[in-house]
Amino acid sequence: MGNQTGSYEFNEYENSVLMKTAGRARLWAIVSIIMGALTTMSGCGFVAKPDLLLNFPNGIVAIIVGVMFLGVASSLESVAKTQGNDLAHMVQALDKLGGAFLTQAIVSIVGFALMILCMILVIFVLAAAAVAGS
Repeated sequence: MGNQTGSYEFNEYENSVLMKTAGRARLWAIVSIIMGALTTMSGCGFVAKPDLLLNFPNGIVAIIVGVMFLGVASSLESVAKTQGNDLAHMVQALDKLGGAFLTQAIVSIVGFALMILCMILVIFVLAAAAVAGS
């Protein structure tokens, strides 16, 4: 199977929907990057509060996801702004969107697993402190 796409040119309405979706993807990207940067910086407080160390990976992941969604936004804009390659650009945009969704899914699962492990660790530490205090 080749990487061939058919030829179709989106009309004005379809292009406006693509541009709106591109704008929303860009908005999410910016929000994710800013939140990721703030979360990563908050991880610097781990010296005073060790559990803040977990903010580093969460922040970095948010930044990566944001960058991926910037790529999605750019590809969607290409579909709307170019002539003659709409389907090829749309396939590229959908491929980037699929990658961004997969990244978010994997990161969410890993984050949940880390949260469970941290909770178990806290329970063990509290239990050990209770036994030592008795």
